Amino acid sequence: MPATQLKQCEFKMGTYDRQIKTVSRLIKKYGQVVQFKKPVASVPDPNQPWIMIPGTPILTDCNMVFLAPNNTGSSEFGKELMQYLSGTQTVSTVIRGYMDSLTVTPDMTMSVIRNGKELKLKAIDEVAPNEQTLMYVLEFK
Repeated sequence: MPATQLKQCEFKMGTYDRQIKTVSRLIKKYGQVVQFKKPVASVPDPNQPWIMIPGTPILTDCNMVFLAPNNTGSSEFGKELMQYLSGTQTVSTVIRGYMDSLTVTPDMTMSVIRNGKELKLKAIDEVAPNEQTLMYVLEFK
């Protein structure tokens, strides 16, 4: 097949830049500012290496929308959708947070400080069509 025909047959994947900006704008508008707390590993004291000095955690501000899954309306639909997608049973007391993908990339070692209360992560779901992250859905213990 000639090179010109190959170029016509190529499939170009779409980008979601506009949707990422929309998600970020809406979460900033309707969400609240929280802090992500990332622990830092302890290091040995240089003078007494048998004593470990705890590292200072890194705090990063981020906007997040919180929905309780036992509410009615869109959050109830969201709970049913997430149960369908993940194929698991969701406990009704779990708090779910939605955040954009521009500020922080969450991992399971982090926790979130909301209104002075520290929330531990239970699960992280990445909404990423075409392997381009739009947002994260976080469940807390």
